[in-house]
Order: sequence, then C-alpha cells, then structure tokens
Amino acid sequence: MANLVTLADAVLAVIPAAVVFFAAYGRYDGMFRDNVVFLYFIGGLLVGGLLGIVSLFALGIAAPVFTVLIIALFFPITVVLGINRRKWQGERHAVFNGGALGLGAAVMVSLSLLYRLSLNLRAQAVDELHLTAVNGTFLPEDESAIGSFVNQHFWTATTLSQALLLAASFAGLLFGLGLLAGDGVRRRRAIPTALVGTAILLPVAVFLEEFVNSRAWLWIALMVAYGAIFGALAERRLFIEGVSEDDRKALRRRRRAAQE
Repeated sequence: MANLVTLADAVLAVIPAAVVFFAAYGRYDGMFRDNVVFLYFIGGLLVGGLLGIVSLFALGIAAPVFTVLIIALFFPITVVLGINRRKWQGERHAVFNGGALGLGAAVMVSLSLLYRLSLNLRAQAVDELHLTAVNGTFLPEDESAIGSFVNQHFWTATTLSQALLLAASFAGLLFGLGLLAGDGVRRRRAIPTALVGTAILLPVAVFLEEFVNSRAWLWIALMVAYGAIFGALAERRLFIEGVSEDDRKALRRRRRAAQE
C-alpha cells in the first residue's frame, strides 16, 4: 500500500502542471518550437528535483526564518540559472522555455513535498501507536499497523484535496516564475529578475512552512490564491512576449473570427 500512496502522490503532482501546460501552450500552438519546449520541461524536472531536495532540507530546519530565506532565495536563482543560456539571451522564445522549465520543476517540487507529508503521516503513526524501532527497523506487525494508519489518514477527502491544492499552487507559482525568468533572459536582465523572484516568493515560503507544520486550510488556501493570481498575471502579461509580431496579428485574427 505504501507504493500505492507514492503513486498517488506522483499523479497528484503531475495533474495541475499538465492542465496548466496544455491550457497555456495550446493557445499558441505552432508559435513555438515544440522540441525545445519539451527539452526545457525535462530540464525542469531535473531542476525541480534539486529544488525539492532543498525544500525538504529547509523544512527540516528548526528555525523558520532560515527555512523561509532558503526557499525564497534558492528557487528563483536556480530557475534563472536553468534558463539563462547565451543562445537564448535577447530571444523571444526564452519566455516559452521558461514557462516549460517552471512547470517541469513544479512537478518534482510538488512530489517532494507530498512525499514529505506522507512521511509525516508515518511519523504520526509511530507516535500515536507508541511504537519503538529495534535497530532502526519495526517488527512486521508494527509495519502493518503503521501502513494501516497511513492509509486510513491518506485516503481521505481532506488529505487528497490538500495534496492536489498544494500541487496546483506550485504549478501556478513556478509557471509564473519560469515566465518571469524567461522574460528576464529575453530582456538580458537575468540577475535583477532573480531578485524580483525572491521578493515574490517570500510570502509563499512563509505559507508553505506554516502549512507543512500545521496542515491548516488557511495556509493552503493562501498558497493556492497566491499561485493562481501570480501565474495568471504572468501568463497574461509575459507569455505574449514570446510571440512574434506576425504571430500576434494571427492571434488577433483568430480571436476576431471566434467572436463572429
């Protein structure tokens, strides 16, 4: 059943990023290089794996201030470094690259955090059932009791909803951050963009730290609202910067035709 919980975490981590990807990029079909966007999405998975490890490390620190600072500083710097290639500096397509990398990163960051929450359920089981490990391992009957506890608390509407909302918040947040970083590369202002990203991420880092420790609905609601607003604004204001003038005219003609 532990493998089933891990599989569920993976599915929940992928769904929001996939929805955002197809909804956002589908509008600009044919206006970007599919193979390049795909490669940046794969690169985003690697970047997200690193960010996930850093997040788990930061959340394990007893001092919340350091947790917030590490997440707020490391996320935008890493995303900018992942996008800032000499080939794409000054190029419009860097915006599309950034969005794809951000969504790839969102998948792995969400998976890492959901895995952490599942481990918290296991620790809660050990505590509430008053179990003790022998030489670092539990007896088979204890493992069975832990598995039953985890399944009982994981497969609930509350836990699954919070997990999906957490993944959705990072899909919006890192999609927006990727677009911001890509636009910074387009404008050849990558470093200032990283500093702006740090300022944007500070509230999210606070919300995340509080949510992981309390599982309160308030914090996940704030994360979802913040990620949705930031992602939507970035999509509206920045995504279009990756489109050439000719393609913009084609988009306007397509919209007028749809309205008639």
